[in-house]
Amino acid sequence: MVIQTDALIIGAGPCGLFQVFELGLLGIKADIVDSLPAAGGQCTWLYPDKPIYDIPAVPVCTGAGLVANLMTQIEPFKPSFHLGEEVVALEPFEGGFRVKTAAAKEFHAKTVFIAGGVGSFQPRKLHLDGADALEERFIHYRVQDPALFKGKRLAILGGGDSALDWALALGADAAAITLIHRRDDYRAAPASVAQLKSRAASGAVEIIESANATALRCDGGRLTGLGKCRRHAENRCSTACCAYRRHHCQNACKKSQRHQQCHSFLGYTFHAIVSFFSSQFSGIHTRVAGAINAIMMALVCIYTLSRTNEKLRVFAHIFDNETRSHGND
Repeated sequence: MVIQTDALIIGAGPCGLFQVFELGLLGIKADIVDSLPAAGGQCTWLYPDKPIYDIPAVPVCTGAGLVANLMTQIEPFKPSFHLGEEVVALEPFEGGFRVKTAAAKEFHAKTVFIAGGVGSFQPRKLHLDGADALEERFIHYRVQDPALFKGKRLAILGGGDSALDWALALGADAAAITLIHRRDDYRAAPASVAQLKSRAASGAVEIIESANATALRCDGGRLTGLGKCRRHAENRCSTACCAYRRHHCQNACKKSQRHQQCHSFLGYTFHAIVSFFSSQFSGIHTRVAGAINAIMMALVCIYTLSRTNEKLRVFAHIFDNETRSHGND
């Protein structure tokens, strides 16, 4: 199926919808494609009821409210929506562009506007045993109705804007709320981070940093808790670690201890050699003795750096592998 159009907009989020309005003012009818089944992008899919404060001239509105107003605004221009279709190819074609979707639909467009945001939205799911069976009951990748979480004990995994915004928005009505993030730095707005940490200081929310969910604890088909693995500064796992990860962390610590012992012994040996040469050449020209001393000290520095980098590589390798296995950002 081939569709001829003057303008094709890829992405039906707020930016894509407003582009329909701007084109309509110029008398240009647009087609709009989005991989989600409804217009609105993340505002519809992730936070339809979350307050939004950064829309020009609008002090506050919800995601759903913003999308509804945009749809009303573009209604006179009659855009053609192609929802639930992901764009898989875009190439120049006869002075314009040819765009193909996964639904075997082909567009020949004079102009293409890419308003895809972060791209086709796909939730990063928990790869844990039993997680699929708990989806939409105890495990949620979006919030459509905040009332469903009232009075519940909630755990939110992530450190971006969506995670912190919902931790702040749901905290007032939740029985308890815990934010678990696999790092100790956040990708969310600094104001949101400051507000969350202020609530944590008052005991209204619990924050667990440098941790990953490693297991689901269930009782009779109900989710009762999360097993989590925490990474400490000394690179050891807490008692909540799974056996697999704890085994590798212990091995890393043993390797680190052996490297440190070897480094200390050889470091002292180099120091002794430097002292020996300094004393032996004390009667020779001062510049010669100084040069030899500098060379020996450089060898000590090179050895020390090589040992340090090796230890860092050991831990980086282990934690990188584990993050790929259990990362829930």
